Amino acid sequence: MVSKVKETSEEIKAKEFTTNWCIHFDGGSRGNPGRGGSGALVVLETANQTATTRIAHDFGTRAVTNNVAEYTGLRIALDHVLKNKLNDTIGKSVLVYVRGDSDLVIQQMNGTYKCKHPKLVPIYNKCREIVSEIRRLHSSSGIEVDFIFEHVLRNQNSFADELANWAMDNQRGKVETDIKLKTKSEVIDV
Repeated sequence: MVSKVKETSEEIKAKEFTTNWCIHFDGGSRGNPGRGGSGALVVLETANQTATTRIAHDFGTRAVTNNVAEYTGLRIALDHVLKNKLNDTIGKSVLVYVRGDSDLVIQQMNGTYKCKHPKLVPIYNKCREIVSEIRRLHSSSGIEVDFIFEHVLRNQNSFADELANWAMDNQRGKVETDIKLKTKSEVIDV
């Protein structure tokens, strides 16, 4: 009998989750390498409420590539989920649904492509470590965590793109804005 190592996205989506995190991340560089910015929209949904956090990060005077900026958008979003891991978890199952328009980042995080570029390997490894840490911390409380990394088209990632561009335009370091918790009836679809 062959044992299954990894569930497919379709199998994960078919499960019932009591808590969902939806991440949209993006990054950009003007000049590539050049002035860069990253953005993430992180939405937490439980049965009764929704919370949204917008995160923008710029690199100051440091020139970065587009791929470094993309990975940084993912890292800041995963850091937010890690920081808020059990405080907002309800029930025994969590889905972290990660969406980005960088096919490279998504394919590398899914394990389809290997990450070999010396400037990307450290941030890729950091993202993988955060994913493992989120799983480890939740599992110690008996909570199962599944991740789906999905590539989306740029027009389906406009919120994160706007945050990345805002970061490049405003150069304020890392800015994080929480939007107050809302009941399901008050939520406007983001």
